[in-house]
Amino acid sequence: MVEGMRGIIGESGTQAVIINWKLEDCMDRPHEFHERLYSVLKEPGTGVIERSIVKELYRAIGEHYRASEQVNFEDSIHLARRLFLTKEEF
Repeated sequence: MVEGMRGIIGESGTQAVIINWKLEDCMDRPHEFHERLYSVLKEPGTGVIERSIVKELYRAIGEHYRASEQVNFEDSIHLARRLFLTKEEF
């Protein structure tokens, strides 16, 4: 998730947000991560960073990301995990 944030707010901004709002504690819980990020950045900042995180995650697992208004951050992360685990099985 860090790489996606870095692309938008840079290294120092990413570290400040992660440390000050304890995002490292919830990197494996997308809903909580979203809630904490939203409490700091509101919209449109949260949406921009979350889309960047999801795009980077999909790139890292070798999948093409298609943004959708109907799919939220949490669902996108869960889908990426399923895609990755499916690839690992084969």
